[in-house]
Amino acid sequence: AVMYATTRLYTSREAADPPPEGRPLLQHGFIKVYQQVKLLTSEYPQVGRYLLANVLYEASTTSITTAATIWLSERADFPLSQISIFIGGTLICMMPGTLIHKQVVPRLG
Repeated sequence: AVMYATTRLYTSREAADPPPEGRPLLQHGFIKVYQQVKLLTSEYPQVGRYLLANVLYEASTTSITTAATIWLSERADFPLSQISIFIGGTLICMMPGTLIHKQVVPRLG
């Protein structure tokens, strides 16, 4: 279904904001995202704090689960089933952190 949607339903069209001559499309995209974030954070500082908190939360969650998986498999010689249980437990334990985050953020602004 996804392949059908991406190959048949999307038709080609002109670019809404083509990159300047000589600038790669990927670089142009990153520049546009940077400009948009800069505009948002200058007008709405709380959006910047929110984005930063989400980036740090996602990065820490990913790094903890990745490092734990590698350590458990390489050093502790856990089988895959036990590693899966550990990661599942870790993700379940992160839920209270999300609820605490939900209570604390409105107080901080």
